[in-house]
Amino acid sequence: MNIKIALFSLSSLLLAAGFLHAQKQVYQSQFERSAVDDNKMKLNRDKEPKIDDSFKPLFNGKNLNGWHQATGTAKFFAKDGEIIGIGNNDKDVPNSFLATDKTYTNFILSLEFKWGEHLGNSGVMICAGMDGKGLVAGPQIEIETNPERAWTGGVYGERCGAWKYSLSRKEHDAARAAVSEFRDWNRLVIKCDNERILTWVNGVPCANLDWPQGAFNILDGGFIALQVHAGGASEIRFRNILIKELPVKSVFQKKFRKGAVADENMKLNSDKEPNLSAGGFKKIFDGKTLKGWRKVSGTAEWSVEDGAIKGVGNNDKNVFNSFLATEKNYKNFILTFKYKWGEPLGNSGVMVRAALDEKVSAKERELKGDAVKGPQIEIETNPERAWTGGVYGERCGAWKYSLSRKEHDAARAAVSEFRDWNRMTIMCRGDSIKTWVNGVPCANLDWNNSWFDASNGGFIAFQVHAGGVSRIFIKDVKIKELR
Repeated sequence: MNIKIALFSLSSLLLAAGFLHAQKQVYQSQFERSAVDDNKMKLNRDKEPKIDDSFKPLFNGKNLNGWHQATGTAKFFAKDGEIIGIGNNDKDVPNSFLATDKTYTNFILSLEFKWGEHLGNSGVMICAGMDGKGLVAGPQIEIETNPERAWTGGVYGERCGAWKYSLSRKEHDAARAAVSEFRDWNRLVIKCDNERILTWVNGVPCANLDWPQGAFNILDGGFIALQVHAGGASEIRFRNILIKELPVKSVFQKKFRKGAVADENMKLNSDKEPNLSAGGFKKIFDGKTLKGWRKVSGTAEWSVEDGAIKGVGNNDKNVFNSFLATEKNYKNFILTFKYKWGEPLGNSGVMVRAALDEKVSAKERELKGDAVKGPQIEIETNPERAWTGGVYGERCGAWKYSLSRKEHDAARAAVSEFRDWNRMTIMCRGDSIKTWVNGVPCANLDWNNSWFDASNGGFIAFQVHAGGVSRIFIKDVKIKELR
């Protein structure tokens, strides 16, 4: 009996180990240690960009004007329309990089490469910079000569965490076979657009990576550099180095650029706040009870205190955000209310045209309850970001309208004191959502119903964000329904 139990236990352990191994699902098992998990790698299914007259040369074909050697002892020189990099056996120096004097943020880069007499390891740095030790760091597009691994076109984090996108999936077979002859000219095309990196080798799609900013910040761009790896004699040649710069996501608050919406996708709200003294407004909170309201998710406590709705959060991080919602649904309307923060501060918002998320699984619902989905108008207390009045897609794609443009300065300054009463006004009509904070215009968004279908309206709900102790007070909640 004990032997059977032992065999069963061993069998279970082996099955568990097999399961854990399957989670990584690396097709080239001999390179599993350095490969990226499959579920973190999206496939590049885009066609290689067309290289046309809109591209400008980065190399004049005659000399290295516009370039400089950033690190290393390899020799770089120009000859017969090529940049040639010659490595050596010096293992006590950093990798060698020939870098552009100019920096680039969003672009398509095309170049041709081939190896000379001695094979080796190389790559192309993009949006790169110098780290605190004076060494080159950032995303590197791999150029290698190991025929078994064959990860040319993958993305390596030079001095920032090693491989970010390996070519280790079964679906990468074509990419791994894209370089057939190392000493023939091969074409590498790299597209870096709003922090997404796509690569092609000889027209074959390779990497598709959303670069992790925590690894190395490329938000402001950086130089392009050609590598000769240290520690071995090698010869790499480059020619036809062309670049086409793309529009940059010009976000005024660079610190919050990752969460911001591209400027060109945000229309400015230049309208005056609606006349709140006009007829047609009705109270939807009586100042005494929560009649007409219901708690729909989360574990925050809702009550009435001194004529205001009081929402009190807690430190429970294992629940969905808390919402107090109207029992009635609304479609086209002007909503106005006042709010202020108690002690401590937190994060809140007001949902409009919202609904319960039907995609919450039965298991999740049992553990966490219901979740709310739809457009949320932000109420926050981060004085640096200050996106109160912006529009967030709750459980439908995050920010839809951030307050990150230079022209949003007045909107970002609209809340001067978090613990004073502030007024928010929201107008929903058709697909349009416009907001004002203390009379200052904020968002002007045409809601895309493919994000979440709000075309038939939904409930209004005040939020207390999960995972933190906070207190928010809301009063004078009035609505005017529109046709």
